[in-house]
Amino acid sequence: MDGLSKWLRRLNLSPRLGLSTLAVLLVLTSLGLWTYRVLGEIAVNGPVYHRLLSNQQLRTDVAPPPLYIIESQAACLALVDAKDEAAQDSIIARLTRQKADYRIAHAYWQRQALDPRMAELLLAQAHQPATQFFDMAYGELIPAVRDKDQPVIQATMAALNTSFKAHKEAIDQVLLLNVEIERENQDWAAAQVRQIGLVMGLALLAVLALMLLLGLLLSRSITRPLNQALLMANKITSGDFEAVPLPDFNDEPGRLLGA
Repeated sequence: MDGLSKWLRRLNLSPRLGLSTLAVLLVLTSLGLWTYRVLGEIAVNGPVYHRLLSNQQLRTDVAPPPLYIIESQAACLALVDAKDEAAQDSIIARLTRQKADYRIAHAYWQRQALDPRMAELLLAQAHQPATQFFDMAYGELIPAVRDKDQPVIQATMAALNTSFKAHKEAIDQVLLLNVEIERENQDWAAAQVRQIGLVMGLALLAVLALMLLLGLLLSRSITRPLNQALLMANKITSGDFEAVPLPDFNDEPGRLLGA
């Protein structure tokens, strides 16, 4: 501490006060920037908010459709039971809209920054059997229904049921993972809030300690030369004109003592 105090003596009083003020400002600015960044993460319209919103939107897309093809499965069952061509045309048109809605929703989620676990479940494990389902519905079931080919209809429906079951199992996992990810995001946000309180408390203590240290150093760098000046004045008053050895400093007290 003596070394630092002597170093401060090499500066005039104004720069010393400026350095102490700057040090406090740097600590407070760093704390403010860190707090701003963390609050930006958890604020409304921040990254965590958008992740929570995205999870809710994803849950809406998979239950009910369009990403969950249960209505397309129901349309295929209705198509098999349709009594005339007009009814078949109506069901096929509905199935076509459902397929288009599914593709739009799938393309949308492909563009989103999904959790890797969610991307694997939704965009791969649930998508592959859904694609097989639509391919078989248009490539095999509809022609067989038009031709009234019952053996092909039955075989195709069995294959469609298998694809739908695989798709449904993946969608069930998507919903479970969706809840887990939402809980993780909420826990992360809560942890950040707690961390802000802890860091701000520690930073406050650090600022107080820094201010005390700087105050002590400034006090010693000012009071020591003043005490030396007082000693010299007392010697002169008592008639002792012998020079008092003084350190060579160029600050205001040093120049005063050397005068």
